Amino acid sequence: MEIIKDVINGKLSKKDYAIKICQTIRNVNLLSNKYKKYGYTAFIHKNTGRISNKKKIANKRANNWFVH
Repeated sequence: MEIIKDVINGKLSKKDYAIKICQTIRNVNLLSNKYKKYGYTAFIHKNTGRISNKKKIANKRANNWFVH
């Protein structure tokens, strides 16, 4: 995460950062814009903390087994 600060501050070029993280320069631009707007939370997956659909279906089936 500290490297993205170097890109934004101009200490590291976008091309070098793209090579370092194995991404394109376009993705580096997107990541730096997200970081500027949201900070570190831009790098956290948006589904973190949610229950998966498989667990929802399993819970629904377990709760409704007697309905038949």
